[in-house]
Amino acid sequence: MSHASLYPPGPPLPPNRRVRTRKSRPDIVEAPEERVTLEPAIADESRETTALAEAPVRWKEALRLTAGVLVTVAAALGCVWGLVRYTRTSPRFAVRFVHVEGSSHRSPEDVARFAGIGRGQNI
Repeated sequence: MSHASLYPPGPPLPPNRRVRTRKSRPDIVEAPEERVTLEPAIADESRETTALAEAPVRWKEALRLTAGVLVTVAAALGCVWGLVRYTRTSPRFAVRFVHVEGSSHRSPEDVARFAGIGRGQNI
């Protein structure tokens, strides 16, 4: 039986992967020829004004960044604390039995007592 007889004739199959089509470059737009001229005194005043206006914005951004870092660190520490507490107190990790192999002189109870392991104690 040939390969061609397994599939009915029809349109060609689409490619196995999606291929992005290239986007055409945007048309180049020329800027209008306008010139803005400020008097030197007005330009210096506007620079001082913008510098004063930017100072509180920078302070707020620094405060927001610091608060974000502190919240992230606090959340991470809270998760670690919760996981440690869960693993130390959960009955899921409690010792149910002690199985000792290869000891002909000591019983499993003796080995557990010497190791300081008790039944129900969390590992």
